[in-house]
Amino acid sequence: MKYKKEAELRGKKRSVILNYFENLPGVKCDLNTVQGYDWDVVIGEESIYKLGNMEFPEVKIVITGNKESVENVYNTFRIEFLSAGG
Repeated sequence: MKYKKEAELRGKKRSVILNYFENLPGVKCDLNTVQGYDWDVVIGEESIYKLGNMEFPEVKIVITGNKESVENVYNTFRIEFLSAGG
């Protein structure tokens, strides 16, 4: 059984997220999926999240595969896209 982690990102465009995964070493890509050695990432469509009058891009990703690899890819991704309001 494959291990799975999901995340929803707000404030980053889908193209930026896809570009991040495309630039990881040894991956294969198509329009929605990036495949590593023992993990895959499915990148959802970009939608709009509204907060009052503000609109933010929102993208869901799903990472599946070997547990150790999924955790590594997920944690590295979250650190890369870490942001805080201010």
